[in-house]
Amino acid sequence: MVTIRRLSADALDRTKGRPGPREAKRMEVERALERAIQGAEKDQAVAFRLALEEGDKASTIRAAFNRARDRIGATTVNLLTVEGHLYIAQRPQQRGRRAAR
Repeated sequence: MVTIRRLSADALDRTKGRPGPREAKRMEVERALERAIQGAEKDQAVAFRLALEEGDKASTIRAAFNRARDRIGATTVNLLTVEGHLYIAQRPQQRGRRAAR
């Protein structure tokens, strides 16, 4: 059975105070990725290697990278996987179909 309670409409307008620990870590990772993306965008000769911490997954980092890159608008910077390591560099993506000859 569903319980229905009557509330003040002001309860909908309240915002949360501080972000939780998971949200704070996600925001910290995205800020670090934004700095690396901006650095790679300024200098094409620079690449940044990402060292994953215990419990981090490459797919989570890739999703955070895509959010940060879209927010900045740096379409030329990519997250590359080379020999199992993740790099941020201003290089073309090597995935997908090869160009026709």
